[in-house]
Amino acid sequence: MQEAWVRYATSSTQPSSARAYLSVLVTRISINVLRSARVRREEYVGDWFPEPLLEDPYTDPERSAELAESVSMAALLLLERLSPLERAVFVLREVFGFGFGEIASAIGRSETACRQLAV
Repeated sequence: MQEAWVRYATSSTQPSSARAYLSVLVTRISINVLRSARVRREEYVGDWFPEPLLEDPYTDPERSAELAESVSMAALLLLERLSPLERAVFVLREVFGFGFGEIASAIGRSETACRQLAV
C-alpha cells in the first residue's frame, strides 16, 4: 500500500480517477509480489536434506503446544475429507481401538466392508 501511495504521490500526471488508478496500481503490485514469491519458493537453496536437530525443540512448552495444535488441525482436515462411513470406521478403529467385527455390527456393514472402508 505504501509503495502504491508513493507512486501516486510522485506521479507527474494526475489521473482522472484516483480510485481507479490506485486500485489498478495496487493490483499490479500485488500480482508482481505473488509472482516473485512463487519464484522464490520454487528456488531451493541449501542442502538437500535438513540438518539433524542437536536438541529437542519440543521441550519448550510453547513449541509443544504449537505441535499439538498443528496435529489437531491435520486430524480435522483428515476427518473432513472422509465420507461419514469412513469417518466412523476411522474413529472407532484408531481412537477407540474397536475390532472390525465390533465396528461392522455398529455401522451395519460386513467386516470385510469395514476393512475396505478403513483402507
